[in-house]
Amino acid sequence: MRRFILIFSIILGFGSAATAQVTQVRYVCDIEGQQGLLRATLETIGGTGIVGSVNGDISVIGGQGSNTWVTGDLQTPTAYYTFSGENQFADFTDTASGARFRVEWVPQPGGLIIVVNPFGQAVRYYCQQS
Repeated sequence: MRRFILIFSIILGFGSAATAQVTQVRYVCDIEGQQGLLRATLETIGGTGIVGSVNGDISVIGGQGSNTWVTGDLQTPTAYYTFSGENQFADFTDTASGARFRVEWVPQPGGLIIVVNPFGQAVRYYCQQS
């Protein structure tokens, strides 16, 4: 459940989060062969100690009662989505059609995988930190 918090915290080099922390992140995603730019603002609240290595290995010290809220957007040459969510899940909205779908964030070394429709016919896209 805290994977989303961990990946973004490690990428930005935070050592611990005893109070609210606001962080901005950017990823370049391969969305069906198109390059997309994912921008997100994360607000982490709670007492989580996070330790990471240069290799991207993640360890959690403590971690009880923390939450991360995320808002942002994903833009490709043909579509624009906005999203908001909590911890490892976010709800995306296609701004042109109004279609909505859920995404799960799965941390990977140097990036993350976004899993569209994680509770059904899931589709995975890789995003690299930029």
